[in-house]
Amino acid sequence: MKRAGGSSQQNGRRPRKKAGTITAESSPSAIPEANAAAANNPNSKPTAKASVAASASRGRTHTTSIAISASMIAQLEKPELRTFLAGQIARALSIFQIDEVVIYDDVTTIGAAASLPKLSTEGPFESASKKNFDSSLFLARILQFCECPPYLRKALFPIHRDLQFASMINLECPHHTKVDDPIPFREGVTLETQRKDGTLVDCGLRNGIPCFVKNKAIKPGVRVTVKIDNPAQIHHNNTNSVPATVISPNFPRESQGLYWGYNVRLASSIGKVLSECPFDGGYDLTFGVSDTAGTFVGDLNLKQKARTSNNEIEEGAEEKGGNNIDDTKFKHLMIVFGGAKGIEYSIGADESLSVAEEDCASLFTHFFTKKLPLQKSMSFGNFKTITVTLDKAGVALLLLNRPKSQNAFNSDMMLDLIRSFHAFDSDDNVRAVVVTGAGNFFCGGADFRETDFSTDTSADSRSPFAGFHNHRDGGGMLTLAIHSCRKPVIAAINGAAVGIGITMTLPMDIRLAVKDAKIGFVFNKRGICMEACSNYFLPRLVGHSRALELCLTARISPASHKSLELLFSETSFDTKEQLLTAAMKIAHEIATNTSSVSAAVTKALIWHGGKTAQEAHLLDSKALQFLGNSKDAKEGVLSFLEKRQPEFKDTVSENLPPNYPWWLEVDVSTPASRALESKL
Repeated sequence: MKRAGGSSQQNGRRPRKKAGTITAESSPSAIPEANAAAANNPNSKPTAKASVAASASRGRTHTTSIAISASMIAQLEKPELRTFLAGQIARALSIFQIDEVVIYDDVTTIGAAASLPKLSTEGPFESASKKNFDSSLFLARILQFCECPPYLRKALFPIHRDLQFASMINLECPHHTKVDDPIPFREGVTLETQRKDGTLVDCGLRNGIPCFVKNKAIKPGVRVTVKIDNPAQIHHNNTNSVPATVISPNFPRESQGLYWGYNVRLASSIGKVLSECPFDGGYDLTFGVSDTAGTFVGDLNLKQKARTSNNEIEEGAEEKGGNNIDDTKFKHLMIVFGGAKGIEYSIGADESLSVAEEDCASLFTHFFTKKLPLQKSMSFGNFKTITVTLDKAGVALLLLNRPKSQNAFNSDMMLDLIRSFHAFDSDDNVRAVVVTGAGNFFCGGADFRETDFSTDTSADSRSPFAGFHNHRDGGGMLTLAIHSCRKPVIAAINGAAVGIGITMTLPMDIRLAVKDAKIGFVFNKRGICMEACSNYFLPRLVGHSRALELCLTARISPASHKSLELLFSETSFDTKEQLLTAAMKIAHEIATNTSSVSAAVTKALIWHGGKTAQEAHLLDSKALQFLGNSKDAKEGVLSFLEKRQPEFKDTVSENLPPNYPWWLEVDVSTPASRALESKL
């Protein structure tokens, strides 16, 4: 993107010197002009942007900035996913009216090996090769592209490999003006012209009519913000140009409180985020966001202090400290988010900072906070082969994310899935889980390129975990993790599920599938036997005779085949979109209508309900007595009588019956691991 020269620190959307200044004559209120434009054009329709402009009663002089790590982009393999995430970030920046976003690196560099600081997305980085992918430049370039009004992108953004999927992002901001929007402010790009008395600016007006800035010579290809002298003229087709004045891009915000996009800045480390602040006086209110902090951001008390006529705090008014923020003082707010491994890692990776992990809060002027409680599960970790999201209802969506390899199961996926289900089990914010696959496969089975069926868990025969008696099947370790998860789990099988791809779903509570998904227990075709504890789960789900038929024939059948009818709750879906919609609907039904504690106990009673009817009677009697006296039971009855949605508060981590678990839990650790633990 070509821009006018400016400070190297302001290297984002507008790193330029102001091409014009505002005078008293050239800056009357935009509100009456917007109303006049609408009044003069009877065919004009009110727009959201016009409403925003009309409702703005005062300017906003303070700014809000955030800093994010490029590592969140670096951990994604596919450019489509990187672009999608960058687009979601851009959308959030617009929704929350962020004025500046800083992208920093948090990878440790040593001495002369440290890369040169990146100050721009232009220049030699434009032709960077695919193998030299730079996540910070990629994210900055996408954010700049999204912020730029669509009618300017062709002129300002040359073809670049990082932008190959960016056109799929649909983002609307107040400064993304339409042809007939009655707003006096416009973004434009200067044009080549033979006129000596001023500059023509393409502002996306009707029929390509340019704006004309009188007595101001600006070189072509520069992005500028203009104020149209008479907004009513934008509806006239019989004019060659519309008179306008070049203004500061901050003027719409400062004069009318109208959000006018964000700047993008690059920083080589998290320390540079604060030290290279482009604002005079720096950031006077800074937040660090960490999962280890003691305060939730929702607990902060943002209130205005009582002041005297001399702007001094009244006697007895609360001084700054604790969880209170004086919102009458700050001019520039900065919120710093950590990278994929957390803000502590980002700070530790910055060699210019000599701050211990326990002293990270000292870098920030006011608060070191956690995110909202419902966002706590975002600390599930940095996964290589899966992605996990959690919505407000507490439904976690787990996506098997190796689409180029048919989501094939390898050691990384095994570890990612085990970690995620342990996190689901321990996180009280998670109330239900949906598992599905990226692309057209659920899971194509084991990845034979990376693993085999060797009995040794280590290639090194000297390892204490090598040998026949120490081997533990990785698929079995996963299914045990799923089986021990106390939250309801739904499998949304969107495509082929063969081998471990189908056996990993057996301990899940509900299975849905598209009708033509290929299902196969193919172990006998591979010269092995049942794995992943399927010899336990499959007969209990479909019966011994049907389980033997499925495994002995090793046939691959569509999910809708009669031999699989007992395995799935429903297989009527034609598309994966229909499937996922149905799975999420069931998950939300569970999450919003049922008690998490009741769900955990119900799962336990189904799988560990006793060997006889008498034993089952004793078990459910104890559970019923305990749960009948719980807060959730009282809430369930009260919400029924009051005909409203229940609000269950009991948690699995604190409110399970005292005899839970009542069954014998077998130690499945290896002899070698137990021997090692005894020596520690």
